[in-house]
Amino acid sequence: MLEDIEVYIKDGKAGEIVSYLNETIGTLLFDSELDEGHTLYIHDNIKVLINEGLQERYVSVYIKEANNWSTDIELARDIANKLRVAVRCDPGQDYPNVSPYSNIFVEVTSDGEHLVEWG
Repeated sequence: MLEDIEVYIKDGKAGEIVSYLNETIGTLLFDSELDEGHTLYIHDNIKVLINEGLQERYVSVYIKEANNWSTDIELARDIANKLRVAVRCDPGQDYPNVSPYSNIFVEVTSDGEHLVEWG
């Protein structure tokens, strides 16, 4: 089943993120800049929205109909390990004791992961 997933990359750089995704899901084609800091890319039926305008130096990566990862945390772990950055995401089913309506996120680094209050 294809999922929509989203992660937040600390000090993420759009060029590095696009390069990583090109290697992982295939070549992304620039579609449009929706407004300043919001860029849409497409690969086949996969849409990727990169939002560079978040607070605290985070970049949001939203992937519609992702097929390489089944959860936000799978993508976060992959990015953290490959790009050596801190990535935050919804804890999801990996942390069943965390309410999906809370402001608790998982922060993943190449050294491990922990829960953080954010927002």
